[in-house]
Amino acid sequence: MDPPRSVTVAVVGDAGVGKTCLITAAAAEAFADHPPPTLPPTRLPADATPEGVPLLLVDTSAREEDRPAREAALRAADVVVVAFDACEFVFAEGRVCVCA
Repeated sequence: MDPPRSVTVAVVGDAGVGKTCLITAAAAEAFADHPPPTLPPTRLPADATPEGVPLLLVDTSAREEDRPAREAALRAADVVVVAFDACEFVFAEGRVCVCA
């Protein structure tokens, strides 16, 4: 039987919402106190997922100058995870949700 195909997951979102922390927690099963600004692509083995599929987690930078790399990561991804601060979420209609 062939090994399962790797799934590429791009993690995108605004600056400071925890994209890198999310990837670090998935890879190390712990949150980093001081994560780097952006991680290199991070591989999770098949035994790290309930489905038995290896993952390639791609961290992206929210900086405008990194837009070409972010767009390339999105095009190459099988799955996109959008991270955002739910306490400062702006609805499409222009309403803002602010947590107390």
